[in-house]
Amino acid sequence: MKKFGIYLTMIFVFVILSSCTELQKSPQDAQIEDDVVISAEIENSNEDQSDTSMQDKKDEFAEVEAVYVEIIERYRLALKENWDAQKCMDKGVNYLVGLYEGENRSEAYGYKLIDLDGNGVYELIIGSSDQNEDEFQKLLILDLYTVSDGQPIQVFGSLERNCFYYLGDDLFSNIGSSAWDDSVDNTVKYEANAVTEVDGSATAENRVQIEFLSFLSN
Repeated sequence: MKKFGIYLTMIFVFVILSSCTELQKSPQDAQIEDDVVISAEIENSNEDQSDTSMQDKKDEFAEVEAVYVEIIERYRLALKENWDAQKCMDKGVNYLVGLYEGENRSEAYGYKLIDLDGNGVYELIIGSSDQNEDEFQKLLILDLYTVSDGQPIQVFGSLERNCFYYLGDDLFSNIGSSAWDDSVDNTVKYEANAVTEVDGSATAENRVQIEFLSFLSN
């Protein structure tokens, strides 16, 4: 009987101590637990929002790219099938692609979709990638397209004696000549489906290499 009484006493003491420990939990401890739970909920919410935002951007990019898909496809075929200058012109590809002098022509050009003037319409820039080995074509912008009434239109295209280079933001350098006494060296600004001359001139050091997408790797 004595042993049984001791066991009952021990069980009673254990229950009392457990209850006291729970009651003695400080408000700070309770707040910390609540903060951990809230933090985890916020982190999960942010992850969900980030995933949704990334998917929205992918969908937007795919929608924009679809507008220019025929142009992109023409360039892809020109590089894949190694078109010459004449076939490039016949098929609506800048003929300078057919005049390329260097190795690895398939990766010498690329494209980028960018809203140059911030009006919500994405332009298509086609130009020389950082893999381009033709000295004449270094940093060259071949073509600039935009969208009007749901259809792509060309804003400008480079020629052998009338070249465009990207300067950053919405600015381009335009250098060319049609005769020994007739030359241009202007900075132009893209806005509202056109380029207009602005004050200032740019040197080769001001030209910017765009990080293009590959026609054949995407």
